[in-house]
Amino acid sequence: MLFFQDTKEEMSKNRIEALLDGLFAIAMTILVLNITVPTTVKISESGDLFNALRTMIPTFLNYIISFAILAALWVNDNHQFHYIKQTERTYLWLCLWNLMFIILIPFSTSLLGDYHGLIAAELFFHLNLLCVGIFSIIRWNYIFRNRHLLQEDSCDISIIAKERRVNSVFIIVPLIAICVAFIVPGWSALSYILILPIASLLRKIAISPSDMSQV
Repeated sequence: MLFFQDTKEEMSKNRIEALLDGLFAIAMTILVLNITVPTTVKISESGDLFNALRTMIPTFLNYIISFAILAALWVNDNHQFHYIKQTERTYLWLCLWNLMFIILIPFSTSLLGDYHGLIAAELFFHLNLLCVGIFSIIRWNYIFRNRHLLQEDSCDISIIAKERRVNSVFIIVPLIAICVAFIVPGWSALSYILILPIASLLRKIAISPSDMSQV
């Protein structure tokens, strides 16, 4: 069956790039569509509206966090496609499995907002992002090990090794958030503000010989 066929047939990267861009745009749009003014509150003057908006602060925070994560993932994907000149069937399937969890983010964000403080909702959100991070690392590993997919004239393999390591932030932070969810339920989503400082730290770490020894 073609679904399981192991082939190294090289293909254009343009169609998967277009699919990724389109689905990221849809996911980002759905995030804001999930934000609605509470209909259970009677609003007849500005004070009522301000109170209603104040109760929605956790919802807005979840929106900002999820949008920032989607933006970081989209930038990461664009960065990855900058280094590759072509793709193949296995890499396409890795992208599609990654997308399956990426487009689930609006739902897990909505769940987090509707059931704020419930550990089940928080764990679902963090596990969703953990799965995204795992597939992101798998994709970087794949192009690192299949260097025929890379741009020969513009790519130093040490850069791919560094990007692969930096992308482990998308695994590290969800794991931290899961731990925080058990300690302080309701605040674990704030763990994702650690993405930038941890990524910056990982980027500064020198490439070790073991990073470069894998084929």
